[in-house]
Amino acid sequence: MQAQRRADILVVDSAELWLDGSLQKLDAFLDTGDFESVAVSSLDVVGFPGYPINKKNEGLLVYVRGDKGKFTHARCFSSPMTYTNTIKVIHFTSTRTSMEDTIRKHLRSGHYDDKDYEFDKWIENTLPNIKPGMKNCHMWKHWEVWDEVRNFTKEEWESIPDRLKKYLGEPK
Repeated sequence: MQAQRRADILVVDSAELWLDGSLQKLDAFLDTGDFESVAVSSLDVVGFPGYPINKKNEGLLVYVRGDKGKFTHARCFSSPMTYTNTIKVIHFTSTRTSMEDTIRKHLRSGHYDDKDYEFDKWIENTLPNIKPGMKNCHMWKHWEVWDEVRNFTKEEWESIPDRLKKYLGEPK
């Protein structure tokens, strides 16, 4: 890592699984340019048991230069993001170790009292029914962030540590 980036910010949370070599790939990618912020491809996992979402080319902000821009909302950043799909992160955004923990995660969310989300309706009607084939299962009111639930691919399943698989829907 170059010295001028030492004060920069790497954004991660405890619900993310960075696959082997991901941080090294990010470091190598950052060495290729003078980026203000970088988003990587992520596989969102939702429900209990958790299943992945077909993505609509959305990225997960993971890097920002310490001297550029500012955070505006959650992982939204004021400067333009550069996107790379060569780095993979599995984001257990709505999956925890039990249905109760999954519900508790959402009740404690910083978005819980945001009028743009329908958490109570989602927790009662959508969360208990999440399974492959389910469409439009996000609680955001303005557009569908999670378009369709699907099974894990064999490659994705093999990349997940065995200790986490008991909380996930095994692929068919």
